[in-house]
Amino acid sequence: MRNIDSPEELEIKSVKTDLAKFLSEIKKLRVMLKISTFSQIGLYVLAFPLSYLSKNDLYIDYKVIWFILVSNLVIASVFHFYVMISFIFYNWNKLPIEKKKKFDNTLMILFLGPVGMWLWLPSQKEISAMTIK
Repeated sequence: MRNIDSPEELEIKSVKTDLAKFLSEIKKLRVMLKISTFSQIGLYVLAFPLSYLSKNDLYIDYKVIWFILVSNLVIASVFHFYVMISFIFYNWNKLPIEKKKKFDNTLMILFLGPVGMWLWLPSQKEISAMTIK
């Protein structure tokens, strides 16, 4: 005999899958933000020794060093822009929060960059409050 689910059971299953999807999307955003942050930190860490070497070492061509710095800057900037757009898209289309909070989050992401995105990420308490609504 086939077991037919009641509407309440179907709703509970739907909420559980929505919560799992929501948590998985937050994890993906967190991983993207970690990669973006580490690439930008790596760029700054790389820039200082290379600029020092280009001034003090006669055997290193400064054009090669600046090419390395500029290419890393372009790659890190493009990836950071992609991450920022992903965060803003997720903020406006996926989060169940009010419009004023969405606007405030967008401004924080745009003007504070990686710091704003780290501040934007919802904590476990905020995630559980959003999923209860």
